[in-house]
Amino acid sequence: MSDRHRETWEEESAKKLYEFFCLAIIRCTELAREFRFDKTHKWHMNLVSLYGSILELSHAISISVGSDSPIGVPILLRSQLEAFVDFTNLASDRKYGYNMDAAHLNEWIKILREAKPGGNPYLKGMSEALDLDAILGSYEGQVEKLRADGYRPLNNFEKFERSGQAQEYRSFYNFLCCHSHNNIRALIERHVAILADGADIEVQFFPAVTLAELVQYFDSAVGILIGATKVIHEALESPRLADVELLAEKLSDLRKPWTD
Repeated sequence: MSDRHRETWEEESAKKLYEFFCLAIIRCTELAREFRFDKTHKWHMNLVSLYGSILELSHAISISVGSDSPIGVPILLRSQLEAFVDFTNLASDRKYGYNMDAAHLNEWIKILREAKPGGNPYLKGMSEALDLDAILGSYEGQVEKLRADGYRPLNNFEKFERSGQAQEYRSFYNFLCCHSHNNIRALIERHVAILADGADIEVQFFPAVTLAELVQYFDSAVGILIGATKVIHEALESPRLADVELLAEKLSDLRKPWTD
């Protein structure tokens, strides 16, 4: 929790940027109605689904900011950023979908292997499935084939590096992960305030937080949203790309108080 005094221009600029964020979500949702894609094509479906997650997480972030629930903002932003990394990789290389397939199967294999002995009450129904061995064997075989072809589940750093965002992984993403994991760094930011004279601290629950204190989060969120929107309209050869570019120009203008 920051105890730094915020200048008037910071609060006013943050308010304008947040209002644009909310409007951009509405506008991007409207523009998404123009998508034309092949529902039988795995690349189209994965790309559009990832974009849908980015869009819906943007909305969730905006609601958390506007409803005095700041604790959820960096956690939601982490998920949005991870979706954007996958989205960026898939948009630039259709074969990245095979890595996604390997990750998908690998997570099911973990669950099926846990279910097989029958000792986990949360997987009781699955452990009683008559074809559990057949399903597990099929998934393991598919993963082995993908690995033989050069495709495997990637860890988060590998995903970020492939998308050209290794520096983001080693900096901004680290802060977001600390919030997701309830690291002490995050606990201090959330709950500890230095009193005005600096002689003591105060532990706070549900502290009042201004838009300027959250601007780094929703600025990143709207940047991800606009960036992904431009990419998907280009990928799907949408006739509304010019509308997206107008949103990008408006965002650039609203960022000038911090970047100039």
